[in-house]
Amino acid sequence: MVLLKATKVYTLLRQSAHKIVGYYFLVVYLPDNCLSCSMAGITVSSKVGKAVNRNKIKRRIKSVLRSSNLADPEEKFMCNIIALKTSAEADYSALRNDLEFCLRKIHLKLASSIQRME
Repeated sequence: MVLLKATKVYTLLRQSAHKIVGYYFLVVYLPDNCLSCSMAGITVSSKVGKAVNRNKIKRRIKSVLRSSNLADPEEKFMCNIIALKTSAEADYSALRNDLEFCLRKIHLKLASSIQRME
């Protein structure tokens, strides 16, 4: 997955109706088959904690995205991973499990929508 940097994409994702809610994350996504690979943005607001905690959460999310084996070349999407307040106290394994759960759910929804189209 490639990280998002453009503000226009974040505003486009903010208007999306496709949302997955986990215990530690809210993942807003848009299916997009025109992309060459899936893209992800990370948002951790100041409500989560001080800068040290926010940066630690961002590093953990990036690590999970790098190590995740959910990169399916046929299902491409853009997503914004928004950390909730509960993520401040969570350890790495809990964050990994919740984020992989959310990504798995997105893949299942995209696969089911592709099957309905055929």
